[in-house]
Amino acid sequence: MKYFDYLKDKKIARTLLILILATTIVRMLTKDIPNVEPIMAATMAASILLGGSGGFLVGGVCMLISDLILGPGIHTIYTVLSFGLIGILSGVWKKTRKFYFTPLVAISLTIIYDIITNIGFAFQFRMPVWQAEIAGIPFMILHVLSNLAICSLSVPIIVRLMAKEMIPQPIMESQKISQKVKMSN
Repeated sequence: MKYFDYLKDKKIARTLLILILATTIVRMLTKDIPNVEPIMAATMAASILLGGSGGFLVGGVCMLISDLILGPGIHTIYTVLSFGLIGILSGVWKKTRKFYFTPLVAISLTIIYDIITNIGFAFQFRMPVWQAEIAGIPFMILHVLSNLAICSLSVPIIVRLMAKEMIPQPIMESQKISQKVKMSN
């Protein structure tokens, strides 16, 4: 399956659209609560189900739509690209599909996201990158704790709720075969 070929499947495309819309709506509802956003969890879930391209699509589009609604600006460029990258990076996790890695993946991806967006912030406001990174530490700590809780609780649920709709049958069959091989060893 090449990058976005899965979008040809109407069930998968519809399910991704619902995930993107639901995530964007939840972001709108939680916009006034500092450091609470559902996009990381949706991005991680899409990456588990469809690999890096699915995470790229969900993370980037959710951030783009919500930034356009909440107030676009230069920050939209680096936040959308950052979440796209986060989607690609979390696609590596697809190979394991182990939910006990969720906290570690959520922490790692949040730190990567915050470092990248702090660099974007530094360039946007013409300040030294090191100052932006240091100034961003309190935000990063709260963001990591928030995403740790949100992702640990919601990623397994999102994946389980959407897996039957999103994963094409050939992939599910290959997983069953690989599980049988593992069990016989």
